[in-house]
Amino acid sequence: MSLAYQDPLSARPAASDDEISVLDLGPYRAGVSGALERLGLQMRYACENVGFYFIVSHGVTPAQMD
Repeated sequence: MSLAYQDPLSARPAASDDEISVLDLGPYRAGVSGALERLGLQMRYACENVGFYFIVSHGVTPAQMD
């Protein structure tokens, strides 16, 4: 299984069926218009077709993860 990164502002799926999706919260957190809707489409695809995803630009620091 390979990691795949797609442009987070794209309405395309974040990954194909045999890849782990990478969902970027950066545009949503920055207030980019339409980012939440695009992120929702990518998350739905990941949940329905891949079953797993990574989230980046979430704002959680390494110290908060410990």
